[in-house]
Amino acid sequence: MSQDMVEIFVNNKHYAKVDRKGALGDIVNLCMPYLEFMSAYAMRDWILEACNLVEETLEWKANSTINKKIRYLREYFSKHTELDRERMQQFTINVILSANGLGTLRGFGFGEIGSNYQRNPEVISIHNG
Repeated sequence: MSQDMVEIFVNNKHYAKVDRKGALGDIVNLCMPYLEFMSAYAMRDWILEACNLVEETLEWKANSTINKKIRYLREYFSKHTELDRERMQQFTINVILSANGLGTLRGFGFGEIGSNYQRNPEVISIHNG
């Protein structure tokens, strides 16, 4: 197996072989079929556990960008304890886009979560599956 690929197992079952750089987005993306039914706290926990899993698989010296994203996510959740379900859905989609290098459109990033997210074509395509 290439050094750039990592095997992902969920509940002791093989999920996929993913590129190390996109592992965070791929792991968070596992929740997309269930996002409609998840509470805000379940989404937060899913993202934080994805961060833990990625930390176990990556060599940090070579992946400072992912390290920064994980630090940002943890800081964000430590500062924002009151979670709104709709905002967490938007945030989860933004995490997936950002982790896969598909940054959100201007005005729709992490710092600007609002009701206008539905106009973002990347978000619409991920949300609609």
